[in-house]
Amino acid sequence: MFGRRVRLDEIRQEFESRLATGEFVEIERALASLARAFTTQAMIELEQATVLAMRAGQGQYEALATPRVVQSLERDHSTLSERQQAVVE
Repeated sequence: MFGRRVRLDEIRQEFESRLATGEFVEIERALASLARAFTTQAMIELEQATVLAMRAGQGQYEALATPRVVQSLERDHSTLSERQQAVVE
């Protein structure tokens, strides 16, 4: 019904193959995180386009949140890596 069964070692081999070709890109994680995380080049490009759109719109409209709310969110919910933070700033 769902196709053939695949062994874990086959999945690992396929994943490592795609990682080696650059289809998957390992992303930087916080030091506290032990898990590896991955993305694709297409997702990186989409995120870059989003940041460019955000920058192009900065200062064009009234802010949606007060500076106090922004500071609170940055303090309590910051999940950006150092590289991501540098891109946004």
